[in-house]
Amino acid sequence: MVSFNYDSELPWFVLHTKPKQEHIAAAYLRTFHHVPVFAPRIQFRRIQRNGTLWVTEALFPSYIFAQFDPVQDLLRVRSSNGVTNVVGFGGKPSTLSPYEIEQLRESLGPDEVKVINPELRVGDEVAISYGPMSNLRAVVTALLPARDRVKVLFDFLGRETELEVAPEKLIPRQMHPLAEPPAVKQAE
Repeated sequence: MVSFNYDSELPWFVLHTKPKQEHIAAAYLRTFHHVPVFAPRIQFRRIQRNGTLWVTEALFPSYIFAQFDPVQDLLRVRSSNGVTNVVGFGGKPSTLSPYEIEQLRESLGPDEVKVINPELRVGDEVAISYGPMSNLRAVVTALLPARDRVKVLFDFLGRETELEVAPEKLIPRQMHPLAEPPAVKQAE
């Protein structure tokens, strides 16, 4: 990532990008226009046909943030590779304060990437991500750290069957990667 000294006096703008081209627009603005850009991303595991794959996606699909002088740079930024428009209302670009961007930046760290790697717990619903049991839903029944395995229980041909699986072959029940797990109610 290219590091810039941000100007605390200049506002930040939200830029709308072409689909799946947030990284292209950010790199172009940084490299050719020397514009400070914030393009936050998330990284998480996704089930594929042949197992699991680590995926990196934009935290805000089709949007990035850039800091520039609107009088001098608006047209140049708006016409940059990958950028479709500057988000605004009533014909005037909307701005964010440097404080708002800094809050987002602090939550993601210096690489602008939030890695989502949920820990498995007994009772979690999971999907098996490999072999003939691929995409089969199961429930974690035991964690076996000494063998680096997890026991799961699933329904197979009308029978409950238990299987030991490597944890990297399991994907927690699909929900948005930034979603908080539901709170566990405690017995009173």
